[in-house]
Amino acid sequence: MSSLNNTVVQAAALVVGSGVLVLSLSMPSCSPAQPRELDLILVSIDTLRVDRLGIYGAERSPEGSVEQSFSIPWLAANGTRWEHCWAPAGKTVPSLGSFFTAREPLEHGAFSHLTPLQAPSLVSTLREQGFHTLGRVANRLLGSELGFDRGFEDYGIRPRALEPQVASDLLELSVEPIANGERLMLWAHFMAPHQPYEPPLSYDRWSRADSQVRANNSLLNRLHRQPNLLEKGLREDIRNRYDGEVAYAADLLQGFLYGLDYHYRAAGRGGLLENAVVVFFSDHGEELGDRHAYFMHAKSLYSGVVQVPLIIAGPGYEAGAVRDEIALQDVLPLVMKALDIDIIQTAPPRDYYVASWMRDFYSLRDSRWTLVHSPSSERGWGPKEPPNGAYPYPELALFDRESDPLERRDVGNQYPEIRDRLQHQLCDWFDQLEIAAPNFIPGLDAQMLAELGYAENAEDTGLVPRRPQ
Repeated sequence: MSSLNNTVVQAAALVVGSGVLVLSLSMPSCSPAQPRELDLILVSIDTLRVDRLGIYGAERSPEGSVEQSFSIPWLAANGTRWEHCWAPAGKTVPSLGSFFTAREPLEHGAFSHLTPLQAPSLVSTLREQGFHTLGRVANRLLGSELGFDRGFEDYGIRPRALEPQVASDLLELSVEPIANGERLMLWAHFMAPHQPYEPPLSYDRWSRADSQVRANNSLLNRLHRQPNLLEKGLREDIRNRYDGEVAYAADLLQGFLYGLDYHYRAAGRGGLLENAVVVFFSDHGEELGDRHAYFMHAKSLYSGVVQVPLIIAGPGYEAGAVRDEIALQDVLPLVMKALDIDIIQTAPPRDYYVASWMRDFYSLRDSRWTLVHSPSSERGWGPKEPPNGAYPYPELALFDRESDPLERRDVGNQYPEIRDRLQHQLCDWFDQLEIAAPNFIPGLDAQMLAELGYAENAEDTGLVPRRPQ
């Protein structure tokens, strides 16, 4: 490793260790790159729930502060933040599959954690147009079996125990392209907030001194199987551990962006946001005990899980601006179009946003209302994901997010005309899909799937949303 890159990696490590960085570099600068020459930096944090972030209104800010250069709040202050970004599923594979293909999970084929991508990846488009496409991810599911390495020149998985290598690998790989002025697309995907919630000791900042809670899979599974065991104090203890994981992941992200900025400045090109568009997002959130004593995400299509953070910073994105709504699968086409990159897919105008769990359960949102629909009355037990606790969906329910942001009170009988309108929209959405035939992969690591909470049944029921009677 070069001495320059050693310096960058050490600097990134210092950021992670201290949690504080105020950047002040006196490196050579030059004019910003022209729009067609901009690089694209994708950086995501797995399982990041929006309302645990200060920039989205949380009481605490585990993601850091705006004074910390290249922190998430700093990125929001220097870019454009979306108030509502809706993921198409509550699971990593279908959600990120949609991000990289710009298609719905039922169309790109990876609608479960046992089915691979069947649609072209926009990463391939970027590589065809001259980008070095480099990716490192900390989620073991995102491998070649499911097609997530497609289009990448260099791609690797760094399991959770080696998560800091996501940043260090990409920083090392990016030195030469940045120095040579070659176009670059990087994807860094951090994993820390995913269960179990066991942050490094220095990040376990909000736990009570007398708390002995270990928020591991054993405890989380037991609570879901026995909801009566969950009391308020325990719920808060577990959420505190989760926030510690968010803080850790946020520092990993901050160190990564700082290191990239250092590379650009060392090359005499100016700073990161002069040379690249940075897209920060998540694949899904986390339930955190909102209902059925369930803390994880795979079973849920409610807002705590399918609303994700989104910030885009760099040339063309107004500093400190806030925009309203977007679908996660529309983000990459939007950015590529702004970079004047030729793509077939374009983000359609949307009046509503749909999330699905295979073809069993659905939720649809407009700017105010949420419709939840289970087409089969015989599936009241809910999705068959571990642990084996019940997570029933109503056959049909309407929620008003203005007064009920956690979507707990069904008001469908009070507003039947709104419920019927959204139900028709859900059916219209389904009818226009080009559904991919299921292609289940045998032999995936069952223990890994269970540890991640994804050991689902390999079945496709073929249920279709019902129109109002």
